[in-house]
Amino acid sequence: GLSDITSLLRNNFDMELESYIELYVLLFADDTVILAESANELQLALDALQDYCRIWKLKINVDKSKIIRFSKRRTKNLPNFILNGETINIVDTYVYLGTTIKFNGKFVDAKNKQLFQAKRALSSIRSKKEKLQLPLDIYMNLFDTIVLPVLLYGSEVWGYEDSEQLEIFF
Repeated sequence: GLSDITSLLRNNFDMELESYIELYVLLFADDTVILAESANELQLALDALQDYCRIWKLKINVDKSKIIRFSKRRTKNLPNFILNGETINIVDTYVYLGTTIKFNGKFVDAKNKQLFQAKRALSSIRSKKEKLQLPLDIYMNLFDTIVLPVLLYGSEVWGYEDSEQLEIFF
């Protein structure tokens, strides 16, 4: 985790990660998310990431890098954020691990996408049930193994207000 990175930098490169910033990051495979509470804190975190990647000879794809500012309304006049000498695009929505995240913290797009895909999966197994005259137990098993995982992917973030559409689906 982050403490391992801090120890590694301190022991091998005489670098104090804390001297840059206290970083809050989410790491999954080759994806990195940096969380910051201010524009200044974010730029410091980007600078620390740039230094870390330079030391370890890692390349950052700035074209794939995005910034999303969470607020109730769209924000204009945000400062430019620089990584490896390039400006990072600021976006209103971002897809992370297959889930669409919006600037306002709502997951309506993610929920609608999962509902659409689940309806397609359900339609597919319904047609197979009719065509092959599958017994109910096999049909239910197909529902549980094909439709349900699609429907519920990312549902942890939908919130209570969005759960009604799940109930209607069933």
